[in-house]
Amino acid sequence: MNDASSHAVGAIAASASHGVRERFTVGDLSRVRMLVREAGVAAGIPAAKVAALVVAVNEIAGNAIRYGGGFATITLRGLLGLLLVEISDDGPGLPPDLVIVRPAADAVGGRGLWLAYRLCERVDMLSSAAGLTVRLHASLAGTGR
Repeated sequence: MNDASSHAVGAIAASASHGVRERFTVGDLSRVRMLVREAGVAAGIPAAKVAALVVAVNEIAGNAIRYGGGFATITLRGLLGLLLVEISDDGPGLPPDLVIVRPAADAVGGRGLWLAYRLCERVDMLSSAAGLTVRLHASLAGTGR
């Protein structure tokens, strides 16, 4: 990402239906978290939901970089009280029989998707040989987590 992405949050607030799309690498993860935090605030999402979304995005973005060849893409879209965050990579995708369970307490990794499902209102995944897209939802209404 570059300094031009500093206008991303304003773009979300000013034109929610258009959204923002940016490529990122591991060096951009703090910027990705900031963009999500500021977009959530601009969309009017409650602070606790924004914080949970930022944690989930960090986990998914880290996985996307790790397994997707060192870079990924984030797309932010605000739609009528809903913030959608998509993280896409060009990695191998996920196995079709994947079961997402809580990892053992002493496991070194394996918490990213499990945390995202626990922290977000809804998680959608599209996996193929061309890569993985994970869509995380946060809204003004709803039960949220």
